[in-house]
Amino acid sequence: MSDLKGSVKLAGIRGLHASGVAPWVAPALGVRGVILTFHEIHDDPESELRTGCPTPSFAKLIFWLRDAGWDIVTLDEALSRLHDRADTRRFAVITFDDGYRDNIARALPILRRAQAPFTTYIPTGAITRDLFAWWLGLRELFRINDKVEIPFLDRTFFCRDLQGKRAALSAVMRWAHADLTRVSDLSSVFAKYRISLASLCDRYFINESELKLLASDRLATIGGHTATHPALATLSETDVSREIEDNRAFLQDHLNREINHLAYPYGCSRACGQREARLACEAGFRTAVTTSHRPLFTRDGFNPCALPRINIHAHSTIAHLNTETSGITRETVRYFLSAQA
Repeated sequence: MSDLKGSVKLAGIRGLHASGVAPWVAPALGVRGVILTFHEIHDDPESELRTGCPTPSFAKLIFWLRDAGWDIVTLDEALSRLHDRADTRRFAVITFDDGYRDNIARALPILRRAQAPFTTYIPTGAITRDLFAWWLGLRELFRINDKVEIPFLDRTFFCRDLQGKRAALSAVMRWAHADLTRVSDLSSVFAKYRISLASLCDRYFINESELKLLASDRLATIGGHTATHPALATLSETDVSREIEDNRAFLQDHLNREINHLAYPYGCSRACGQREARLACEAGFRTAVTTSHRPLFTRDGFNPCALPRINIHAHSTIAHLNTETSGITRETVRYFLSAQA
């Protein structure tokens, strides 16, 4: 059923893209710009169970933005344009979450060719290698095992091929995202199957020297992503402040520069809200981004610590980017309904 829904949705997106209606929708809705979210960039997507953006797709999307007339700008420039109603040029901001090593190896050369600035949000634990990166653990769990038992779900997954492994991974990811407080339950599963999160952090995330190398690139901006990557809305106010302030101090100490931009882990309404936006502003951040899947409108400039982003996934195409950056998303509908309430 999910495959059928996905096929129907993709057909609809392709139809909207082919119709040429998207560029007309954006100005009608008042779209000012867009912030795009990337995570991993993969040369061999199947070996990573198709969880990141393929390198050729990433290149196509970046150069399509240029060709379609989007200015690729920094977050500071984006905020400035949101406050300047006379500036009607469309803009895009490129962001990466978590600090994956492939962002340097695969994305950076493409961004340099396009002369496209970008922001990378780094959690402290990714650098120190003590991050509970459960999403990496789950992928590794299904990547190397053809049978996986998860007692607290009362399920045994048989996954001998790519399709089965992806289906199993998706099922447990949905369970985890439905209640982000229970991801710690996965510790016992990782222990049983000898999945080392510390080793996975070392394999996938940049280290201190690579962080400094990335920060030295003139196109790069480094942002905060909390100390331990929790769902902030599940924490006390004191702990939220500690998460964002400790992470900011860690990055500023290592890079000898001010850290002005923040991304909330997970970024959905279950993970962050008005309280987190207030605390981010009080901590001195100029912007903080969510994962609300819509483009930017003028009103967003007055709430800079709750900016929406559009997530780019493994199957994102030019058609997806064209329609979604034009405002054809469910979250855009919710945005306008909330404005009228």
